[in-house]
Amino acid sequence: MHREEIKLLKILQVTNDLYPEVVGGIPLHTHHLCRDLSRMGYYTTVLTCSRSNHGHAKIDDYNVIYRKILFSPLGNSFSPHIFRTLLKIRDDYDLIHAHCHLFLSTIMASLVRRIGSPPLIITTHGIMSASAPDWFNLLYMKTIGKWTLKSADRVICYTEMEKDKLANMLKIDSEKISVIPNGVDTDLFRPDPNNNKQSNQSNAITILWVGRFVRGKGVEYLIQAAKILVKAVPDLKILLVGDGPSKGKIKSLIEKFNLKKNVIIKENVPNENMPEVYQKSDIFVLPSLNEGVPKTLLEAMACGIPVIISEFPHLEELIKNAGLTFPKGDVHALADKIMRLIRDRELAKELGNNGRNKIVEGHSWGNTVLKTTELYEEVAGRK
Repeated sequence: MHREEIKLLKILQVTNDLYPEVVGGIPLHTHHLCRDLSRMGYYTTVLTCSRSNHGHAKIDDYNVIYRKILFSPLGNSFSPHIFRTLLKIRDDYDLIHAHCHLFLSTIMASLVRRIGSPPLIITTHGIMSASAPDWFNLLYMKTIGKWTLKSADRVICYTEMEKDKLANMLKIDSEKISVIPNGVDTDLFRPDPNNNKQSNQSNAITILWVGRFVRGKGVEYLIQAAKILVKAVPDLKILLVGDGPSKGKIKSLIEKFNLKKNVIIKENVPNENMPEVYQKSDIFVLPSLNEGVPKTLLEAMACGIPVIISEFPHLEELIKNAGLTFPKGDVHALADKIMRLIRDRELAKELGNNGRNKIVEGHSWGNTVLKTTELYEEVAGRK
């Protein structure tokens, strides 16, 4: 295959949100993927929703088409302009890659595929929504979610366990499901080369959470655990990095528990500045109720800090010997796990080192991009 032939491949990405307007795992994943595709010579356009941007733009050499949001139930933006634009431009591309089957934009891409369009690839980015209740997740997946994924020519998920669930629960043809692990830039996200935090035992312990302040991310469990922990560790620091609709509720909870001296909230930290945030923290905590393979978890592990997350069967192998887990929503268990790593700094260091090695070996961003482009070529009939 000639390199010139690959450069002619034209890809339309469809996503609910896009970085830098929205900070989060899927917006970042899409942005980094499109940035690297453009650098490799692929003609790449993103069709996305926006409240502040309208029309066309250029970001890191890839094209963006913004369409106005009418409303956003549970953070799921609705824009009928997405559907109309898909109908108009669908035949200008060799394939369409939609991100997350839970978003209305992906449902629209699936409808256009059934009407008639180039091949459609859908990346699930996790099977269940973190912001919706379990009953809704199950109802959605057995109806609209199933229909959406069955509309795709290929489905990408992050783990073999997720692939089995899609095949067994939704009867998606396993032959059309590709497992491509989520990844991070392990050159950017790396341990502190000066090891300042680890060597200075007088520093206050810092617990880090990164994400969107939305229902299901479990920030309230961390704040409740902090209420328990500060009794034994009065100078404990909790750093929350992110923004979202539930931030006001979390602030109220912090005030209620008299934790304003212990908890710091930072908003709008650029992704390129996040390695320093991880490096200056001691423990990363992710108390979510539902997750795929979150980029924040991979970033923390790549930076060599130990992680504590809710129990997820599909993440067991990743977390093994690199972190600790606790039952979802169990505040006392979470507090116990944090205290264990505070008291046993050698264990914390060992878990952090193991985590770094796991990400370098199995979750590098370069590998994610390579496998994705190989799938593009296969689906487009060029491999």
